[in-house]
Parts: sequence; structure tokens; C-alpha cells
Amino acid sequence: MQVRTADLVESNTALHAEITNRKRLEIELQRRRKHFQQLVDLSPIGILTHVDGNIQFMNRAAQQMFGEGSGDSYLGKPILAVVHPSLHEEARKRIATLAAGRTPESFANIEERFLRHDGTLFDVELSAARIEADDAITIMVMFSDITERKRTEQALKDREDRMRQLVDLLPDGVVVHKDGIILFVNPAAPKLLHLSSPDEILGQPAIRFVHPNSRDTALKRIQHLLKTGTPSPIIEEVFVALDGTEFDVEVSAAPFCISQAHVTH
Repeated sequence: MQVRTADLVESNTALHAEITNRKRLEIELQRRRKHFQQLVDLSPIGILTHVDGNIQFMNRAAQQMFGEGSGDSYLGKPILAVVHPSLHEEARKRIATLAAGRTPESFANIEERFLRHDGTLFDVELSAARIEADDAITIMVMFSDITERKRTEQALKDREDRMRQLVDLLPDGVVVHKDGIILFVNPAAPKLLHLSSPDEILGQPAIRFVHPNSRDTALKRIQHLLKTGTPSPIIEEVFVALDGTEFDVEVSAAPFCISQAHVTH
């Protein structure tokens, strides 16, 4: 009897310890979930999750991006309801890949257009990943509003296009070179050099078209431009066309940067 009682006491002690440990783990898990929830809610990046194609959660940043009153109103709705119709097919393919567990297991830096609560559009850059929890496959989408960035990029592109049109219409030759190699010419430049196509000059050393008597001066001017970053005044030089024809020119030059690289025109 004493042995049996001792066994019962030992079993009860072990059971109590196991229950205590489980409770401790549950409390710790709840604490971590709460901490994670706070991090998600405070994140400046929009975060939403969807299961079986239906939105289950949106953090505060996502709700702000979609507009006032968008919080609970989106829950349970199809994820495609927030995606511009022209991008539905690509979105479906990504969702199918993630849901099936196929490679890739996540997507990053995808540009897309979302619909706000009031029906207006905004551009986003998103990443999406598959999460398996509670026997359910959840897809988490993290996104940032890049509408202003896209507008700035378009404005810069429009400006570059206008400048390119202006340069193309100039009667004077314009040549852009980097590290001494010609990268761009306007339509007037090949004509002045007695060439029929810009392809005949692109990739050529810029100094090749300068008369040997003017090359030292030209090289010193280029070095000074790159060192000081200041444009050079107009000077007279002699150029030589590919057919050997020599002709007098007035030349001015200025440095500028493209993607942190110094070029001269």
C-alpha cells in the first residue's frame, strides 16, 4: 500500500509539473503573440493577411492607406477586391503559387496598384509570403505606398523626354562621353562629322574626332571639368571627320552626373 501511495504521489507531482509547464508555455506564447501583434500594428508598413483568397486582417498602416473606415469593412472580402482589375491575373498566379507551396515561397519588390476605400488608386511595392499556422495556409502581404515616388519618376521621365526632344532639334552637334567613350549624339553631330548614322560614332573615343594639334588642349579641358565640376567657356578647335576632312568648330563642355557617374557633353 505504501509503495502504491508513493507511486501516486510521484505521478501527481509529475502531472502537476507538466500542467504547470504547459501553462507557462501558453502564457509565454500569448505574450509573444501579443508582442508580435503590437509590432505589426505599430509598423509603418501596411500588412494584411488573407486565407483562401479572403482578407482576414489589416494593420493600422494598411487601414490608413486604404482610407478612413476601411478597417473592418474589408475583412472577409476577396483580396482581389483591393487589386486593380488589370493586375488580377498576375495576382492570381502569385496567390496560387504561394497557396500550393510551390517555388518561390515568397515574392518581393512587386509593384502593383491597389484600390482605396473611396475607389481611388494608389501604387504600392509589396512582398508576399506563405505562413502555415493553426492548420491553415495564410498569405501575408506587406506593402508601402509608392504613389509619390512613381509621380516623381514620371515627372523626371517627362522632363528627360522634353530635354531629349530639345537636344534632337538643335542644329548644333551634341556629344555625351564617359571615360572618353562616346555614349550619345544628337542627329546633328553625325552630319557634321560626315557620317550617315549615329551608330558610326557611338562607342568611339571622343578624342578621335579632335585634330592632333588640339588634343592636348581638349584633354586638359576635360580633366579640369571633371576636377572642378564647372563648365568650360566656348573655344575654337579643329575637328577631323572619319573621311579625313578637317573643319573649324566652336566647342563648349559641361560635366553632369548619371547614376553617380561623371559624364561630359
